[in-house]
Amino acid sequence: MRVRSPADSEPMITALTFNIRYGRAADGANAWRARRAAVIARIRAHAPDLLALQECEEGPQAAYVRAGLPDYHFIGHPRGGGDETAAEMAPVLLRRAAFALEDSGRFWLSETPDLPGSRSWGAQFARTLTWARLQHRASGQRLIFASTHFDLVEDAIIEQARVLAAWARRAAGDFPLLIGGDFNTPRDGAAYRILTAEAGLRDTLRDRQPPLADEGTFHGFGTVTPRPSIDFVLASPGLRTLRAEIDTT
Repeated sequence: MRVRSPADSEPMITALTFNIRYGRAADGANAWRARRAAVIARIRAHAPDLLALQECEEGPQAAYVRAGLPDYHFIGHPRGGGDETAAEMAPVLLRRAAFALEDSGRFWLSETPDLPGSRSWGAQFARTLTWARLQHRASGQRLIFASTHFDLVEDAIIEQARVLAAWARRAAGDFPLLIGGDFNTPRDGAAYRILTAEAGLRDTLRDRQPPLADEGTFHGFGTVTPRPSIDFVLASPGLRTLRAEIDTT
C-alpha cells in the first residue's frame, strides 16, 4: 500500500506486509528453498520503503532475506518460548535510502510484555510486535512502523489485539503509525474491531476499495477455498492511503 501524510506536498511511502512461511516447514514442492528466490523477487517488484515480515526464522532463512535485500535495514527478534517456533520473528525492514533508524524495540503480546518468550490467555505460541521509529530522509518527518503476528487461539487473539491497541494509542499520540501483520482474524472478528473501531487504526485496503469476493490473503499454497483475509496494513489518522492492493502472485 502507498500512503501520504495529510498535506499533498508531503512524501509518499510504500509499505508491504508479507508472511513468508517459516523456513523449516515440510511443504514439499512449496518448501522455503523452492520459494525463496520468488519471495525476494516479489518484494523487489513492489520496492517497498517499509516491509513487515512474519514467520521469518533466525538462521538460514533470515540470512537469505538479509542477503537478498542488502539495501534494507533488518530489525528482528526471535520470539522465544522454548518450542519449535522459538526462532521465528516478525521483523521490520526499512529501505536505507528512504529512512534513517532512530530507535527500535519489541514486546510480547502477553500479560507480561517485557518478559521474553511469554504467552498468556491460552496462546499456542509466544507472539511479538517489533517496532522502529524512523525519520524520512527527504522530508525529515518521523513515523513508527511495526510488524506483528497474532496467535491461532481466539481468546488469545482478542487479548493480543487489546495489548496492541493500547500500545498503538500511545505511540500514535507522538508519531504517525503503520502496522503490518498477520492478525489471524477476519474483518468481522472481535480483534479487528478492537484495532479499528476502538484503537482508531484504519484498514488501508478498506480505505481504497469496498469488500470484494476475492480478497483473501491466506491461500495454503492453493489448498484453501475460499481464502480468508487475515493480513492487514493498519494506519493511524495521520496518514492518507493513496493505493492499496493484495498481491496474489
